Amino acid sequence: EVLISYLTIFEMGSKANLTDTAGHQLMKRRSETTNSQSWSTLVEFEEDALNTYNFLQHDTINPFVPLLYTFQVASKIVRSMARAYGQWQNAECRQMASELRGLDSLSSGRVPLDKLYSQ
Repeated sequence: EVLISYLTIFEMGSKANLTDTAGHQLMKRRSETTNSQSWSTLVEFEEDALNTYNFLQHDTINPFVPLLYTFQVASKIVRSMARAYGQWQNAECRQMASELRGLDSLSSGRVPLDKLYSQ
């Protein structure tokens, strides 16, 4: 939950309102219920970061108790997500560019507005 909140705020950049917790929770609920591709990939990125951390710690984790993360551990995971975010976002941009090229039937480098809005 905390990691997804961090990524959501990080993605918003300077537009993020860091004090409006109710608005933030509402935005997250809306994103979850719309089941958008960008929300799914954001959740996947967060889960990958968490699973990577857990895998790297597998020799110290007790599999018979629920996993709890200290603030220090959550901070460590956030730092790893921040370092990997640029590569992840770049892959997302390349995917979007590829999809836009697919809409350009004339190979002119332009996408008709009606095709863009129909997506």
